[in-house]
Amino acid sequence: MGPQARTLADTCALFTQISLGLQQHGWSRVLINQIGMAPFSPDEQQWVARTWLPQAVANGGYRHGAIIVSPNVFVRLATTYATAQVQDLAITYRTFNFETEAVRWLLEQPLGPQ
Repeated sequence: MGPQARTLADTCALFTQISLGLQQHGWSRVLINQIGMAPFSPDEQQWVARTWLPQAVANGGYRHGAIIVSPNVFVRLATTYATAQVQDLAITYRTFNFETEAVRWLLEQPLGPQ
């Protein structure tokens, strides 16, 4: 029996914990490793783009996301959709093929929201 499929509730719970961590610690940077990740469902894409991201930026201080891209084209397309929706938000995303590059870039960004 293989792994159980991720649900929208699972995604909401995980991203809510990320927001809480950003708020509680005064952080503004997130490392997102998508290697091995299943693509977001359309409902997950909508929730991340329209609900979580605006709230994480406004209330959580989220400002910089370094994404280690998946080799799965569907994961990359879903991520492109979500990140394209943030053009009016005070957040910067960069994509990387390697974790070392992503971490290096994140460490160059301000620790807390500016």
